[in-house]
Order: sequence, then structure tokens, then C-alpha cells
Amino acid sequence: MLDWMRMHFSGWVVIRISGYHKSALLNLALQEGIDFYDIHTLEDGSITARVYFRKIGRLRHLARTAGVTFRLHHRFGVLFFWRYMKKRFMLPVGFLLFVAAIYILSSY
Repeated sequence: MLDWMRMHFSGWVVIRISGYHKSALLNLALQEGIDFYDIHTLEDGSITARVYFRKIGRLRHLARTAGVTFRLHHRFGVLFFWRYMKKRFMLPVGFLLFVAAIYILSSY
């Protein structure tokens, strides 16, 4: 439970690793202390895994060393939700106005 909360508040991403030496990247990352979660091998030979967002910088250097590439597919967590909501300021304001209107109209 604590791992899930930590992952959600610090932010995590789903990456897709492709290249010839995918297992070399995983081994290098584990030696550096980068943990992967939910590792799956896809039909085309690439690997998807979850990793903390703050570990991506170190993972890029390791990917260059191993000769593989990876792409970010999905981003999850409070950090990314906050960035999304900062760009759309009127969405929470509209929600609060809607709740206030329902509260006021329900009293009549």
C-alpha cells in the first residue's frame, strides 16, 4: 500500500524499451538501483515497464550505454495531474461553480 502511494505522489511513467540489448539495459538499471515494476514483453519483442519519473534521467544514460531506445507512453501521478490542471484553470473553477449552484438550488 505504501509503495502504491509513494508511486502515485512522486509520479511514474510507463516506458517501452526497444533495441537489441534490452536485457542489458535492465541489468544495468538494477545495478544502479533503478527499480522496474510490471515488466511485460510484447509480441514485437519490445518491453514495457513502469519506473519512477525521477529515475528517467539516469535511465537515459544507461540506455545510451546499452544501445537501446525507450519512449514514454503513459504518465501517472499527482505531479502530472497538477500540470494538466494548471493548463486548464477553468475546469476546476467550473466544477466548483456547478457544485455551488447545485447546493444553492437544492435549498429551494
